[in-house]
Amino acid sequence: DQVRVTARLVELHRAQAGCGGMTIASGAKYEVLSGPTWLLGTRINVYIPCVDTPRQMWRKDAGDVQQFVVGDTHVLTLTHSAEPGLDAPNQIPGDWFYVYSASMAGGARR
Repeated sequence: DQVRVTARLVELHRAQAGCGGMTIASGAKYEVLSGPTWLLGTRINVYIPCVDTPRQMWRKDAGDVQQFVVGDTHVLTLTHSAEPGLDAPNQIPGDWFYVYSASMAGGARR
């Protein structure tokens, strides 16, 4: 099950190891600006795979964000299941989400 939201990045905790031989997810927090009513106005915790990799290099349909910058607003597709091979729990804890795709809101590019 996927959910789509527009949200502002308010915290980013980069993984200590970079992506390379091991695929790492970094933790972040977003403030939901639009989306399902049960998420609207809340702050959500997410895992972002290989946060320093532009989304198009991560996966063709992973969005257009080039870099994650606190304060930017993104259109996110979220799920509770991580992709295979990611160094994160396969089943994401109930109060966390996995960022399946991230695009800049309003068509901006960064």
